[in-house]
Formats: sequence, structure tokens, C-alpha cells
Amino acid sequence: MKVISKYRFFNKYNVVSFTSMLLILWISWAFASYFIEIITMDYYAEDLAISTKEEADNAKYQFIIGILTWERYIDSAMRYTVYIFPLFSLITVLPFCDELNGYYSYPARFKNYGKNLAYGIINHSFIGGLVISAVFSVFFSVGAVFMVPQIQNIGGFASVFPDGFYHRHPYLFFIFMSFTIYFAIGFVFSLLGCSIALITRKKHYVIIVPMLLYLGDSYILGGILGLYKYQIFGCVCAFNTVYSTFENFIPLLPFFIISIFIILIYIFKQRNAVKW
Repeated sequence: MKVISKYRFFNKYNVVSFTSMLLILWISWAFASYFIEIITMDYYAEDLAISTKEEADNAKYQFIIGILTWERYIDSAMRYTVYIFPLFSLITVLPFCDELNGYYSYPARFKNYGKNLAYGIINHSFIGGLVISAVFSVFFSVGAVFMVPQIQNIGGFASVFPDGFYHRHPYLFFIFMSFTIYFAIGFVFSLLGCSIALITRKKHYVIIVPMLLYLGDSYILGGILGLYKYQIFGCVCAFNTVYSTFENFIPLLPFFIISIFIILIYIFKQRNAVKW
């Protein structure tokens, strides 16, 4: 058990998930915030009326300063990442498919198969949430070096804090987000990925099915029904919401319930094959 627990934390899937998400957040920020355009544009174009290098450098500096705000930083980073957000936590549970085909393939070897399986699923789900939290902790820690708050109150997710807390401590607010809502999203979708793995054992389905549910939920509840309070995109974009801290967790409940239901059904089906 100690060997497999160590493998669950230290494997290539967690590294790939962490690295790719961090890179995509920064790439999204670089393009959506116009940082790439600012550093590559022609400052001597006729419409800018700039004739000297000093004027060009000053204009570039002013443009860059203009985008170095916390609000622009997170909003730009999530502009494209929001559409694939669960992907990174789902990547972390791919080793669970291998465990089902190997470690868990002979239920009779376990004194309590259901308990061991549940422990493994919780383990993978926790790791999925932890990886997401770690990514945002690094992302926000780097941002803390350059970014400044532009507004007094950022939105409903800061409702648990005193008025003006965000403006005084923006970094602490975003770290709070990292280990609450973003951890929860990572945990729940990792849990969902594990439940899908119990049904299929196929790694591509572990990625595809939860992603379709994620995008379908956002499109149907938000795009068609207008139920934005229950739209999963609202969790991901909790930094810009009118809903309270606790209300932002509501959209995760259906995914959590579905996952638990599938897991319980699977475990109960094993009762005839193992000793409980």
C-alpha cells in the first residue's frame, strides 16, 4: 500500500497536469491581456505619432503597466482555460485505470475490497484537487511580484471576508480561492473521472465523458436555460461573480452526487465476489 500511495503522488501524469496547466494559464494571459501584442507591435506606425525610441519605450512601458493588475491577470488567464479546466484534474486520475486493470483486478486478494477501493478513489481525487491548488498557488505567487489590485471589492466570492479585504490583501484572497473552490473543482472532477473509470477502464473515456458533461452543463444551464447560478463555469470564474462564497460550490453538487452514486453501485456489485 505504501508503494502504490507513493506512486499516486509521484508520477508523470501529475507532472504533465501541473506543468501543462501552468503554461496554458500564462499563455492565455499573454494573449488575452494583449501582452504579446504590446511587446511586438510597431510603435513607429503613423497612427501612433511616435518618432523617437524614447517615446516608443515609454509607450510600451505604459501599456505594460496598464495590464499588470490582479483582475486582468486572472481574467485573461482564464479566458481560454475555462473551456478545458477539468482536463488537468482528469489527467491525474489516469493511473487509476491502470490500478483497476492490475492492482484492483482481483478483489479476493483484499480483506475489504470496498474499503480499499474507496481509499484509492479518495486518494486520487485528493491528488487531483491538490495539483490544481498547487498550480494556482504558483501562478498567483508569481503574479504577486508584478500585480496590483485595481478595484476595492472583487465580487461575491469574497463575501466571507470584511469589506475591502481584497483590495488590502489580493494575494491572500487568490490563495484562498486556490485551496477552496479550485481544490473542490479538481477533487470533484477527479472523483467523476474515477467513477467513469469503474465503468469503462478506458483512459480516453475518463477524459472525454467528464469533459462533455462539463461543457454540456455550461451550455445547457447557462446558454439555454439562463440558470447561471447553477452553471459550472461559474465555479471556475468565481473571481468574477455576484454569488456568495458558499453559493459558488452549488454547481459542483450534481457532479459529486453522480460520482458517488456510480461508485456505490460498483462497490455493491462486488459484494458477491469479495469478503466484506
